Amino acid sequence: MKILILGARTYPPMIGGIEQHVYEVSKRLVKKGHSVEVIVSAESEKYGFFKINGVIVHKVPTVKSRLFSKNVLALKSISLIKKINPDLIYANDPTHGFLCARFIKKPFVYTSHGVGFNRKDWAVYIRALLKLYETTAVSKAKTVIAVDKDTYVFWKKRKKNVKLIPNGIDVNKYKTNCKKPKIMDTSKIKILSVSRLIPTKGVSVLIDAFNNLDAEIMKKSILIIVGDGPDKVELQEKCKNNKNICFVGYVCDTNPFFKYSDMFVLPSFFEGMPISLLEAMGSKNACISTDIADIKERFKNVLILVEAGDVKQLRDALTKVINDETLRRDLSEQAFERVKNEYDWDSIAIQIETVFKKAKKGL
Repeated sequence: MKILILGARTYPPMIGGIEQHVYEVSKRLVKKGHSVEVIVSAESEKYGFFKINGVIVHKVPTVKSRLFSKNVLALKSISLIKKINPDLIYANDPTHGFLCARFIKKPFVYTSHGVGFNRKDWAVYIRALLKLYETTAVSKAKTVIAVDKDTYVFWKKRKKNVKLIPNGIDVNKYKTNCKKPKIMDTSKIKILSVSRLIPTKGVSVLIDAFNNLDAEIMKKSILIIVGDGPDKVELQEKCKNNKNICFVGYVCDTNPFFKYSDMFVLPSFFEGMPISLLEAMGSKNACISTDIADIKERFKNVLILVEAGDVKQLRDALTKVINDETLRRDLSEQAFERVKNEYDWDSIAIQIETVFKKAKKGL
């Protein structure tokens, strides 16, 4: 089958859960004998195509804008999609889902990585546009895949053919040796945050919670924030006097940071199925997460849950896990076993391939 995948901004992934999803699924589909092509964005001087892991990657010039880059990419992709002439298209974001529904006469499968237009932190006009895009995509897709149960329940009320298939992880990559980042070379308890620095990711809440730790607890720990985004300067200002909070910025390979951390915190206000949390568990980090999406149902008893935006709860959770080495070890081991057994990319790719085969047949 000739499959075209849309929705990722970069390939290989440099940012984002959708990017990781597309990367992991695409290379496994190639191994199973399919022809796979991916369209991603590129700066104008770097556009073109190349091949990696057997996947043909097309880089299309677009604009540098969080609001408009996907729209421009989608419009510029129309002629390329017709030229590629795939048997099936796999869309992974509302913009490309809308593109497939309205402008491309090909069967397509749409994955909803969380219902974005329900987010209260985005402007009303953005949510309205997302709602138009995503509801149109869902209505026209042969099958809708939801990566978390809340998203599944939401779309199941509106469409018959919806499948629940989570994101995954390759635990083997965390077994390989990699150089320890200099900032991780410390005897302190290393607490990791990996995300884009925007309000919905809750990094500001994490900093407030860490800043409010008792002096003795803070003294034996270090908070390492990996990522970049529009809130970076403001967040750095919040902790400029705290030497135990370090900003790493954007890095291409986050694996060494997960591998050498002791704890991971996901303070988000909104997520679908956060791959960063799976990566932390696969790296045997003790995890603290906000109680969002279906994280509680999926990972009950293998992490500490707190309410989104609650600084005191997060501070207390940090204190508890930092102070208890046995708890850290138990959480990390149990979480690792959970993701190893239930969230392996190989089995997830097989489930997605089955959906594709049925969609191609019109089922």
